[in-house]
Amino acid sequence: MQSSSIQDLNLARKWRPQTFDTVVGQDIPIKMLKNSLFLKKFFPVYLFAGQRGCGKTTTARILAAAANCLALESFQQNPTANTIPCLSCQSCVLMRKGNHPDFIEIDAASNTGVDNIRQLIETASYVPLAGNKKIFLIDEAHMLSKAAFNAFLKILEEPPRSVLFILATTELQKIPQTVLSRCFHVVFSSINKIDLRDHLATICTQENIAIEPGALDAIIQETDGSARDAINLLEQVRFAHDVITSESILQTLGKLSNEIVIRLVECIIEKNPRQLLTVLASIDFDRINPESLWEALSDFCKALLWLKYESPTIATHLQPLQAALTELAEQCSLNRLHAMMQLLWHQEPLFLRTNRKHAFLETLLIQLCSQTNIVDLEELLQQVRDDSNNSSGTANKTPQITQKKTVVQKPVSSVQRQAPEIPEPKALVAQEQEAKEPAEADDSVPTPAPLKPSAHSPYHEQWQQFKTDLVAANGDPIATSILLQALLIGLSDSKSALVLQLNKNNKFFKDSVESARPWWQPLLLQHFAGITAVDFVAGEELQTTQRSNTPPNSSATRPETAKVTASEAQPAPTSNNPEDWPIAHLVKKHLPGRIKKSHLPN
Repeated sequence: MQSSSIQDLNLARKWRPQTFDTVVGQDIPIKMLKNSLFLKKFFPVYLFAGQRGCGKTTTARILAAAANCLALESFQQNPTANTIPCLSCQSCVLMRKGNHPDFIEIDAASNTGVDNIRQLIETASYVPLAGNKKIFLIDEAHMLSKAAFNAFLKILEEPPRSVLFILATTELQKIPQTVLSRCFHVVFSSINKIDLRDHLATICTQENIAIEPGALDAIIQETDGSARDAINLLEQVRFAHDVITSESILQTLGKLSNEIVIRLVECIIEKNPRQLLTVLASIDFDRINPESLWEALSDFCKALLWLKYESPTIATHLQPLQAALTELAEQCSLNRLHAMMQLLWHQEPLFLRTNRKHAFLETLLIQLCSQTNIVDLEELLQQVRDDSNNSSGTANKTPQITQKKTVVQKPVSSVQRQAPEIPEPKALVAQEQEAKEPAEADDSVPTPAPLKPSAHSPYHEQWQQFKTDLVAANGDPIATSILLQALLIGLSDSKSALVLQLNKNNKFFKDSVESARPWWQPLLLQHFAGITAVDFVAGEELQTTQRSNTPPNSSATRPETAKVTASEAQPAPTSNNPEDWPIAHLVKKHLPGRIKKSHLPN
C-alpha cells in the first residue's frame, strides 16, 4: 500500500483486502475456503452469492491467488505459521498487478451470449502457464442468457482437472437450478455493524480523516452492511466537510434527521396539516431526497405499529427515540396506523413513477393528516358506554311518561289552508320527527285514521314531486341518494333560499351534494316559486338545540293530532332519535353506508 500507484487509488480500491485474514465480517465463508485449501480439496465450481459490497469478488480473487500461491504447500503443512496468499511469490505479484495469465475475470453483464461462453470453454482446454490452476471468475453471473447457461452446463459438470470456475452473483434466484446443482454454494451475508465500524475507524485513523464517533454509526446505518458503500460514502463526505459529523452526512445524502421526521409524524397523528406544512417550509423541503423521506415515513409507521403491539424491540436507528415513539403510539389507534401503512403501500408505485416527487410527497402528507372514518372499535364501544351512562342518568331525573297519549288535533283555518306559511326550522323539524314517531293507542276514545306526514309539512307535495323528478332524471347517483334522505326545513331569514338538512352532517355528504349542485338545484327550484337558492344546515346542531330548549311533551315539539287506537295505527317507522338507538347512530356517525334491519327475536 505504500507504492505511488496504490496511493492514487480511491479508498474502496486502496483498502480492498489482499488476504483471507483481512476480509471483514465473513468468518464462515473464509473458514470454509481456508479449510478446503488446507485439505487439498478443490470443488470445480464455486458460487459466491450475497448482497453488494460484502466481499464476493474480493474473496474470489484471494482464492485464485491462494490456489496458485507458491506457499500453498507450506500452508498445508503448518497453517498457523504460514499465510496464503503470501503476496511475495511470483504468482502473487502477478495477481496483484492484475496480469496473471491463469486468472481470467469476465463481466457477465457485458458478455452474456453463447459466443462468449464458447470462447471461454475453448480457453479452458489449455493448461495453466504460471500456476497449478487456471481460474475463471464470472462476475454478475445472473446476467448470462438462458442459452449461455445451457452451453455452460457440460463444462461446469465435468471441467478439466486444472480448471476452477467461480461464479459471483447478487441475485441468486436468477441462477437456473441446473447450474446451482453443479456448484459449491458459499453465502456471503451483510457485514455486521461492529466489524464494519472497526474497519471504518481503522481507515479514518490511517488516512487522517476527522470524524465524530456518531458519524460512523450514521454511515453504517445508511449503507446496510456494505463495506464498499460505507467506504465510498466516507470518502464522499470527506471531500465536502473538514470534519465528518452526523449532520454533514445527512446533508450530503439529502436526508432529514430522525427528530424532524418524528415532528412530521406527530403532525400527521394530530391531524394538523397547517403545522406540517410549516415544518416542511422550515427545513427547505426541496433539498430533501424524496426517496429517503418516503423510507423514513415507512420506518416510523412500522415502529409505531410494533410499539402498539408491545414489541420489545424496534429498528436500531430508532431506539434512541423509543420513548417519544411510545408516547405517539398511545395517541393513535391500530386502525389509523394500519390505514397509514396501507396508504403508503398503495401510493408507492405512483410515487416511483412521478417526476414531481416533492409535490407528490407534500400532497400525500396532507392526505395522511386528513384521513377520516378511522375509528378504533374500542373507542366506539367506550363512546357507546359513555352515552348509555349519560342517557340513563338523564332518564332517572325526568318524570315517567305513560304509554297512553291523548293528543287533540289543532284546527286549521281557511287562510292557512289557502296559503301555508313555512314555519321556523325548529318547529318543522319537530313536525317531521312527530310524523315519523309511532302513534300510540288510547282504547277509551275512538279516533279517526291518523294524518299522513304531508299534512304537517308545508310544500310537501312540491318536495315529493322534486324527489320523483330527481329519480327520473337519472343523474349523479350519490347526490340523488343523499337528497332523497334530506329533510325540508323551511326558508332562510331572507325568504329567498330554501333550507335543507342532510341525513348525515359529514364532509363526504356535503362535498357530494355541492359537486352535483349545478345538476339538481335547477330541478329543485322549478317546484318552488320565488326561491333562488338552496342552503344546508347541520342536522346534529338542530336536534341538540331542539331537545335542550323544548320539554319532552310540549306542543312545540309534538304537534297535536287526533288520538289513534292500537288497531287503527299504521306500522311505526324507525325512530330517528339518537337516544333511542345510540349504537346505530354512533356507527352511522363514523362509517359510511346505511344500516339495514336484520331478523330480531320476538
